[in-house]
Formats: sequence, structure tokens, C-alpha cells
Amino acid sequence: MSETPEESLPFWEQPETVARFSGRDPDHRLQELVRDYPDPAATRVLDLGCAGGRNTVFLAERGFDVVAVDRSEAMLAETRTRLAGILEPDEIDRRLRRATMDHLEHIDDRSVDLIVAVGILHSAASRKEWNAALSEIARVLKPGGRLLVANHTDECDVDGHGLTRVPGDDPLYDRRSGRNFLVSAEVLDQEMDAHGLTPVVSTVTVRRETEGGGCRVTANGLYVRGPATTAEEARVLSAFTRIKARRTVIGAVALVLVIGLLFTLSFGQGPLWPIIFGSALSVPAVIYNLIWRCPACGRFLANHQGPFCGQCGVRLR
Repeated sequence: MSETPEESLPFWEQPETVARFSGRDPDHRLQELVRDYPDPAATRVLDLGCAGGRNTVFLAERGFDVVAVDRSEAMLAETRTRLAGILEPDEIDRRLRRATMDHLEHIDDRSVDLIVAVGILHSAASRKEWNAALSEIARVLKPGGRLLVANHTDECDVDGHGLTRVPGDDPLYDRRSGRNFLVSAEVLDQEMDAHGLTPVVSTVTVRRETEGGGCRVTANGLYVRGPATTAEEARVLSAFTRIKARRTVIGAVALVLVIGLLFTLSFGQGPLWPIIFGSALSVPAVIYNLIWRCPACGRFLANHQGPFCGQCGVRLR
């Protein structure tokens, strides 16, 4: 039997999929979490992978400055329709964007108070996409900002058709909705920790049976972007300290050479050419000594910046 036009669409563009996701209630943990924010208008929330808008609409109705992204045009269209009675058209245009979780360039560094990533991170189809998504989350979250996560685990088989493990070391699996990155609650915590995100409460595994004879198993976590030095940040901090020490030595040597040049020119003592040659080399050395780069991502940093890299979010001091 041939496919209907609707069935030939990608999974996330099919009307049946859009209707199913938009018909869901807002995440129950989010409904509790919003009570921690007494000033919704001053609280910026990112709904990462908004799907049919269940959480975006919930937040907009309560006055939060919510912005939402999704890669599916059909899902964004549904969200836009549902927001029409809440926000003005130009405001909807500002808040909705077609984008992927690993490319959030339109969102400024450290500008988000809360990220809702419910049922989205596991859609990463590669280790590269997974790491990039977590790096983007760490970048846009303010220090002290929180991340609400529900991520399918490697036990999750929603339709009962089983999972096909992709060969290799990464936890990648093929299923009807596409290739997914599926990890346990323990591994999820480790992955978050590597990007400077620590659990606010214990991450739990939730299992629910589905109508198709399968089960939905998710790792539910709440993380905070804080100043705690993680294992990854400790590695970067060590590298940053070594760079700082090396550049301090370079600066000291350059200073001695310059003083030597001035002394020689003033009193005419000693051979002149080594001092001139060394001082000429010291000029770029001094300039280089003033340029700081994050050992993790290579971004240029100014000495007066805070303890976190504005690009990748790792702790530097």
C-alpha cells in the first residue's frame, strides 16, 4: 500500500504528530518550578524544542518573557496559532525562531534565567550535536540559571518496536522518530557536569507504559549553571593557570630587556646589539602577554572579565 501525502512527511512534520504533542498538558515539573519566579516579566525562559507549544503557551499566559525554538516548521506554526490570542503578532515573531538546539546564535551569552529542555536533547543524532547543544545551553544560561530536562534513556521504547544500537562507542540508537542520543540518569549528570551544570535535586528515572506495548523511560533532572568547578572546568582552569604563569615569565623577561636597553643607551656600557635584538622581540611578547584566550574554545578574553568564558561557559579562574 502506498503512503499518503501526510505519511510521506518527516515524522515531526506530520499533522498527527503535531496534534499529539500540542494536545499534551504543560510539564508538571514546570508548573511547580514557575512558582520560584515572582517577577515573570523579568524572567527570560527558553523553550528548547517547543514542539506544539504546550510549555511555551503556559509560560506566555503567565507573563514570562519566553522565547521558543524548534526545527519543525509544522510545530512552530502550531505554536504560533496558539499564541495568537495571547501575544501581538510582532511579539510572536520576536519570540519564535526556527533553529536547532546546537545553533542558538540569536540568543546572547548569559541572557536566560531558565531553559526548558523537555524531550529534546535525546534527539541529537551524533556526539558532536549533543556536545554542541550542551555547550550552547551553558553559554546562554546566566550563572545561577536553571535547566529543566527530560531525556529518553537507553531503556525507552515508546512504540514497542525495539531499539537498534548504532555501532560505535557513543550511545546512539535508531528508532522511528530518527537517530537519538540515549543515556541513563547517571550518565546524564556526568554529561551536564562536564559543561558546568550541577543537579539541584537528584535526577530520577521515570518509567511509564505506553499504549503501543512499549514504555517511555526518561531521566528527569533540574540543573543549575553555577560557579562550582567541575572536572572539565578543573582541567581548563589548570591549563589557564599554566598559560598565565608562562605569560607572566614572558612579561618579566621583556621588562628586563627593555630596562637593559634603556640602561645601555643611557650609560653606553655593554654590547648594544643583543639588547636591541631582545627588546625588539619583547614588543610582540608584551602584546601577546596582554591577549588571553580560553583554553577550551579559543575565545579572546580581556583581563577584567569574570570567572566564566562568555563563549563556552567554562570556569577560568
